[in-house]
Amino acid sequence: MTREIAKIYDPTTVEKQATELWKQGGYFHADENADSPKGTYTIVIPPPNVTAALHLGHALNNTLQDVLIRWRRMQGYNALWMPGTDHAGIATQTVVEKRLLAEQGKRRTDFQREEFVGHVQSWKDEFESRILGQLKSMGCSCDWQRTRFTMDETCAKAVRTNFFNLFKDGLIYRGKRLVNWDPATQTVLADDEVEHESVKGFFWYLQYPLETPVECGTAFQAVDAANTGRMPVPPDDAVHKRKGAYLPHWTKAGSTYSVTFRLADSLPAEVMERWQQERESICKRAEAQGRELTEHEHEELQRLYSDRVESYLDSGHGQCALRDSRIAKVVADSLKHFDGQRYDLIAWVIMPNHVHVIFRPLEGMAIPDILHSWKSYTVNKANQLLGQTGEFWQPEYYDHLIRDEKDYFYQVNYVVMNPAKAGLDNWLWVGGGTAFQAVDVDTASVSGHGQDAHAANTGRMPVPRVIEHITVATTRPETMLGDTAVAMNPSDPRAAALVGKRVRLPIVGRLIPIVADEHVVLPNPDSDDEKAKFSTGFLKVTPAHDPDDWAIGQRHDLEVINVMAPDGSISDKHGWEDATAPEAQNLLGMDRFEAREAIVEWFRQEKLLEEVRDYTHDVGHSYRSHVPIEPYLSDQWYIAVKKPIDDCRLTMDDGRVETEICDGVTYIKGT
Repeated sequence: MTREIAKIYDPTTVEKQATELWKQGGYFHADENADSPKGTYTIVIPPPNVTAALHLGHALNNTLQDVLIRWRRMQGYNALWMPGTDHAGIATQTVVEKRLLAEQGKRRTDFQREEFVGHVQSWKDEFESRILGQLKSMGCSCDWQRTRFTMDETCAKAVRTNFFNLFKDGLIYRGKRLVNWDPATQTVLADDEVEHESVKGFFWYLQYPLETPVECGTAFQAVDAANTGRMPVPPDDAVHKRKGAYLPHWTKAGSTYSVTFRLADSLPAEVMERWQQERESICKRAEAQGRELTEHEHEELQRLYSDRVESYLDSGHGQCALRDSRIAKVVADSLKHFDGQRYDLIAWVIMPNHVHVIFRPLEGMAIPDILHSWKSYTVNKANQLLGQTGEFWQPEYYDHLIRDEKDYFYQVNYVVMNPAKAGLDNWLWVGGGTAFQAVDVDTASVSGHGQDAHAANTGRMPVPRVIEHITVATTRPETMLGDTAVAMNPSDPRAAALVGKRVRLPIVGRLIPIVADEHVVLPNPDSDDEKAKFSTGFLKVTPAHDPDDWAIGQRHDLEVINVMAPDGSISDKHGWEDATAPEAQNLLGMDRFEAREAIVEWFRQEKLLEEVRDYTHDVGHSYRSHVPIEPYLSDQWYIAVKKPIDDCRLTMDDGRVETEICDGVTYIKGT
């Protein structure tokens, strides 16, 4: 009797027959008492979550396991592939809550505990059956007699036993750490369970009053009590002329000089040459007229030329690398380094693309040598910071011999007022040396040189700036309630005056210290670095609500104050003990985002909201509830990974595991 072969393959018929054959033969069952010459080979299936049915990824994963387990059976191993499903805890709870909300319009809190657990159990039973059926339909050669569920008593007992043993052996411990907290489900998320989304938000600039006002910029105060603040009187020696590439250099022993040197790209050589040719043409026209320029005309020509150069530089040509606070600090340090040893430093300013210095060389020291020491030191450091090589400074420099006290006051005023004149508000890189003292200025003599109107009208040198508050920038004003410090970079010129002082935290009234920490990014509004662009140089430190702040808090032994309840509302029941002020009490019970709006409005009403700037940034969201996560201080269990790390290393010398070396690193082959 012949049997007709179907024209179309019917997998349902074939799979059913094969499944029945495998089941009757018990081919997938592993006998624990069997004595196999090859030994045993076991795979515990990565149990699929009962949150949903299997997808294509499961098909691939389980096909690979099936290939391995069948291959080992064919080789004669007593092979076991143990199947099962995972309860998936919070993830399953979340999908059940979504179903109940969609189908019944009810939330978890609308049910009694037993009733809600019943809904979860029904979901588990439904999807466990579907998952196991899918695995069988794929032909997975599991030992179905050993099917497990992760909350079975057998599994639960194994978990409890091993947990106890790990704790007893010191391999797990409980600690209070900052975690990714989901306020909606009130559970912790692993880093890879956090989904980052781009969110349009704001940077709020909040003013924190200092406990007491601080004079910042002490370089503008007299340091040397013997110094009268008048121009040092040089010996009555002759003035000598030295020819430079573009300009003449006038020198006189014991004199004071104003020197300008600039970045290589700040003023192109062709521009300098064109201006020099214009100067020379003026002199030649005078010669053609049969006369020489008068001393006054020479001075006026020099002044016009200097003004032209300064105007060009102040307009910000070139890359302006000195806006980078790291590089500006290197230059400032180099200027101060030999103050009192090779020269007396009087005043200085580091502009974005050039530097002005007023100083008096000490005996035996020449201006070119001093300039060379400044440039040679800073070029190496600057190029290293910028990751570049090549020319950094323009080889030529401009120096001006200060001939009288009138000129002296003008030059010093010009240097210290240069940032304001160029429109650089709150510019940090300006100061004075040990030979500097603020003194009365002859207003007429200053204004006669076209000096800045403010300095001319006051008739005073700039005095120390008194700071009454500092400004922090934050995207999360609601966390300021838990601030326990303000940090600033130790390289910040203001750090010397402010570190160690305290600010009074608005709304709360808490006094918190200003600490120095290199994590703080120095402000640079023209930087490509977003942090530098928005930075004020001051960072509010909230160890209980930010991972970076937690690290700063650990370094400086700061208090940790949690100002939120597990549901994300503002609370004084979880570590916030000084919420006694009426302004603070009014915030209790508010949702964190509601509190954010209330806090910003309070700062606005109190005239402490300095600025608000648009800012788009990544915000972590829970993959379960899709709400923004909250860095939250919580007691959690942790594995002491350093202790067992040696025991966890695979043995590579028994031939079962092949390795390969790539770029000096040993990898398991195929990974």
